[in-house]
Amino acid sequence: MNEINENQYKPDFELLDKYVNYSSELMRISILLITSMGALTIFKTKCDEVIPHNSLISFYISFVILAISIGCSLFHRYLATDSMACYISYLRKVDEDKKEKEKVRFKKGLIVSHSILKINAITFGLGVIAFVLGIAVKIEQIS
Repeated sequence: MNEINENQYKPDFELLDKYVNYSSELMRISILLITSMGALTIFKTKCDEVIPHNSLISFYISFVILAISIGCSLFHRYLATDSMACYISYLRKVDEDKKEKEKVRFKKGLIVSHSILKINAITFGLGVIAFVLGIAVKIEQIS
């Protein structure tokens, strides 16, 4: 096994940390929006007001899309961390055959992780739009 100099991987882990934090923030906000949908629904139901059907549909759509966003966040975290584990394994390997396998696995993991992060951002945006439309319909019904 090779000795690894910290300078070889430290910048990569700092970058990984930033991407994972971004993904985590999208997940936190998605969870917050889902819980606020539930709170709005319960509050309006307890006040004996009927929530408009269009608003409920928007909330349901938003719920599904935000749930997909949360799943993408979790999957991105897994893939990004696994890719960095492959990178460290690549740095440690002496055998060129095994080294090449780890390199290929690392690159594939990064490509998929990058794609999942894009899907996460898109589904998050769509979920927020559906949530805002649901609230707009509700406000329009009240006015």
